[in-house]
Amino acid sequence: MYLANGQPGAGTLVISWPGFTTAAGQDVAADSMTVTIAPDGFVSVNLAPNQGATPAGEYYTAVYYMSDGHGEHAVLGDPAAQMRL
Repeated sequence: MYLANGQPGAGTLVISWPGFTTAAGQDVAADSMTVTIAPDGFVSVNLAPNQGATPAGEYYTAVYYMSDGHGEHAVLGDPAAQMRL
């Protein structure tokens, strides 16, 4: 993750999701997780794939709070794909 000035930044990432069943039949309960964004801007989380899930159209929501006070809200699609925020 990067600060507005282009430098890597630390912070907190909160990811939440509704309950759904993956295409492979795995039940995923509605929940959330909070993870630390390292000072070098690195963060990694493992999420269940929502592509082909039931019900359709469910997404992960991410809210991040950076060390410079900046925050953002993002809707994540298929978590199997790597995403740069």
